[in-house]
Amino acid sequence: MLQILLSTYNGEKWIEDLLRSIFNQTYSDWHLLVRDDGSTDRTKKIIEDWKKRYPDKITLFAEDNRGVIQSFNTLLAYSSAPFLAFCDQDDVWKEDKLEKLMEKAHLDCPLLIHHDLEVVDQNLKTTRRSFWRYQRINPKAKELNRLLVQYGVTGCATLINKRLRDLAIPIPEGATMHDHWISLVAAAFGEIIAIDEPLILYRQHGQNQVGAPPYFSLKRLKRYQQSMEQIFWQAHLFSERYQLSREQQNLLQQFLQLPKLSWLKRLQTIIRNRFYKSGVLRNLIFLFYR
Repeated sequence: MLQILLSTYNGEKWIEDLLRSIFNQTYSDWHLLVRDDGSTDRTKKIIEDWKKRYPDKITLFAEDNRGVIQSFNTLLAYSSAPFLAFCDQDDVWKEDKLEKLMEKAHLDCPLLIHHDLEVVDQNLKTTRRSFWRYQRINPKAKELNRLLVQYGVTGCATLINKRLRDLAIPIPEGATMHDHWISLVAAAFGEIIAIDEPLILYRQHGQNQVGAPPYFSLKRLKRYQQSMEQIFWQAHLFSERYQLSREQQNLLQQFLQLPKLSWLKRLQTIIRNRFYKSGVLRNLIFLFYR
């Protein structure tokens, strides 16, 4: 049994495409948990209409606006299934997405499985066959030292098991994003599996919460700079929350010292601990961040 966690907010333009793709899945043992985050358009009404047609497949929570992180935090608290898949309102799932994720799912340890994405425009026309290659994401970089430094997992392409969910919640207010926090927990205490195949159409329409701007762009540069402080604060929260091994705790402390070091000592610490981002541009910004 699998629960799909969907947070919606003013997504009336896209939500029916998503719902149709979920109901067309070849894997059928799922239930959709939807939390509407205070939409002011027809999103909630559309979901209610689908719920009337499929009352055993959809549970809807219509609540106040809390933002994307806390909305998913609430959905995680409501969840109870052995396996959980995250979902965004504006994407379209390929019909074998859940089947391929569940083929690798197990309960032996805290588990995160994620896959590549096909980037499309608002009309679902393909612009990039591989989000990982477009954004220079290395799915093999799944250790704690690498995931501390940058996002390596995209929530809408992710499945976790209940053991990981129990460890990860509640996601703190200072987390960069729910998927980033959960990936750190998986790296520290469990297993991360990457499927090198795009299993969703990742729609880009100018209103995405995160999205996929070009690797070299002013928007991307601005985001790198803004995210640095959050990344270090999240690492602090992570260190405070969990009982880590001595090696992991030492790794985190060296990471947290980076902003205080000269660029030369920072470079030495980065190399020694392999605090590497994917791509030269990301690493240069990280090296000279103040």
